[in-house]
Amino acid sequence: MTTLPENTNQNHSYDQTLENNEFFKLHPTLLPFIGSNYDKHKILHIGESHYLSQTIETEKYSIEDFNNRWWNDECTDILAESPNYVDTRKVINNYLDDKNGSYTIFTNVLKSFSKAILNEEITNISREHKQKYTYFAFMNYFQMPSLHSGKGFWRSLCDSAEAIGNPELAYNVWEDTVSKSTGIVDYVIETINPNVIVFTSTTAGDAYKNSNGKYKNDKRVIYTSHPAYPYTWYKPLRRFNGRRGVDVFEDNLRFIINNEPLPNQYYVENKNLSDTCLDFIICCYFGQSKDLLKAAIDRAFVDMASHTLIGIEDYNKKWFYRYEAYNIISKAIIEYSDEKSFDSWHRSIIDSICKIYPDKKLSEGQAQKWLNMTIKYIYVFCCILNDNDERLEIFKKFIESTSTDNYYLPIDSHVLKETNTDGTWSKFNLDDYNTAHENITNYLTHNGINNEFLWELNQWEELIIRHKSPDTNSYANYYNNQTMNLF
Repeated sequence: MTTLPENTNQNHSYDQTLENNEFFKLHPTLLPFIGSNYDKHKILHIGESHYLSQTIETEKYSIEDFNNRWWNDECTDILAESPNYVDTRKVINNYLDDKNGSYTIFTNVLKSFSKAILNEEITNISREHKQKYTYFAFMNYFQMPSLHSGKGFWRSLCDSAEAIGNPELAYNVWEDTVSKSTGIVDYVIETINPNVIVFTSTTAGDAYKNSNGKYKNDKRVIYTSHPAYPYTWYKPLRRFNGRRGVDVFEDNLRFIINNEPLPNQYYVENKNLSDTCLDFIICCYFGQSKDLLKAAIDRAFVDMASHTLIGIEDYNKKWFYRYEAYNIISKAIIEYSDEKSFDSWHRSIIDSICKIYPDKKLSEGQAQKWLNMTIKYIYVFCCILNDNDERLEIFKKFIESTSTDNYYLPIDSHVLKETNTDGTWSKFNLDDYNTAHENITNYLTHNGINNEFLWELNQWEELIIRHKSPDTNSYANYYNNQTMNLF
């Protein structure tokens, strides 16, 4: 065990218990910083992760090295390549001593604490101001560093795993790290018994909650956004019902420490009743109304996969494939460029989705349904919501840069029946799909229809009524029979 030097900025009264933890015996540089004034307010600040100094281009130690060694080896060679990068206490002491950079993550948290609890507004941070961070304890949630400088933890795992040709490893390492990190965070909370526990990373906070952290619903816990960036800290976010991350932090600090009531916005969002009702309907069908691109992609997956996506028994792999394909679709829509034709773009996305799933577990017919339904849903969102709705921003560029004349209709059994086209859409390979699509467009052209996308959107309900297979045991059939008996 490495002997840690004494420091007047720190409270070492908890160290004996912390150092008994097997993980901290292995990696003492990840021991949490406990400020010398921590016991006054007892605020535990939890960030996301440390990171190495390497990039994906200069990567010397890959995800495979960490998977094999991090949890059972001191990894001194790895850490030596990134001196002072993965040392929690040194990072904070450098901040307190006014060394090495601005550390906005700490400065913005400190400004909010000073304003909310000390009633002191800080405009320009000084070394003297920084000493107030000794009221805090600090640790990162992920107890493994991000593999690449400046990259989020999950993204670094994906990039490294793809570089070595083993993308599934990213999911396995993520699950293992989340599970172990949650246990370590719980151990720290039990040891230092904070009055306030603040996660300043939605990624870290979500991981802690989703892994059933012992204190995930504790009244002492605040989940807020990353303080390092204006677009996460100072911008109103749907996740927080239109409030800013800084407001969430300051209001909850006052509530927990000073027993001040939370603003009404935490209970009733400031919007009119029609918007509330519309969000309710969206949430009922899509599962949530906060992130509409995610809602569209997730619902489109359900439309595609229900009863058709079979043969993947391992749920870890099933969700890993889905997550990777989700990222492909999401990135393609967010970063859409009209430098190449829409047809080429559409084809490349379908190819990329299919390649995620091994052994042709996902057909081109299924991939087109997933992508085309996603486009259909985001188009509908743009039609039914106000133009100034901030939730549309993420895919507004795609909608404005494209045209419904170019969109493909989602091919399913109802469309096939209506257009007299043979085949089972979920089993279509590329040739089958192209043949079916050509037959459908010929049918529509013959009937004077030039926009296949809008035709399917307009006719969708009629197609379902006309071509849905009857279920004699369904309530709908029973209801129809009862209604007919009334006349």
